[in-house]
Amino acid sequence: MRRKNTTSAMMCDYLAQALLILLKDHEFDQITISQLTEKAGVNRSTYYRHFSSKQQLAQYYYARLLAKHRQHFAASAPLTYQAYLEFLFNELKQRQNDILILHHAGLSIQLLPVLKQSFQQFENVERWQAAYHIGGIYNGLLTWFDEEMQTSPQQLAAKVTDFIPAEMRLLFNDITFGEKPNSSIKS
Repeated sequence: MRRKNTTSAMMCDYLAQALLILLKDHEFDQITISQLTEKAGVNRSTYYRHFSSKQQLAQYYYARLLAKHRQHFAASAPLTYQAYLEFLFNELKQRQNDILILHHAGLSIQLLPVLKQSFQQFENVERWQAAYHIGGIYNGLLTWFDEEMQTSPQQLAAKVTDFIPAEMRLLFNDITFGEKPNSSIKS
């Protein structure tokens, strides 16, 4: 059944959800575009209008998740870096089943460019420092996912904060994590 009166974002969300549903019973490489569009209730042309690969669906899912996360914390009072991370890890934990489905399908790599783009919102972070930090967060998340996300978001945020080099701690003290981002991820 084809959906009517939907926005582009809604159709992309339907496709991302269809991917998650199909991954429960199929290997990623075995999922076809026809299966995705049928499960999502959208036309193939809708899929190709928004995505050039199935991997982009996973990237879209992560980007939407981080965009929603940014909207929530942008409205909050300024946060410490540890509170910001805890907020992020809580968002991921709330979607643990979906996150682990993507991880077990080998799609966690699609989180890396989303993290990179997300971190570009902080103007006073030097490019190499951001790259170092993003790599640490990403690999920490992979370890967390490998452990089936057993560590609490609070414990994980504390661990990550403890690992930040002294120079970067000074840099992060200057960042207000409760402000609206300077740039945004397409969602």
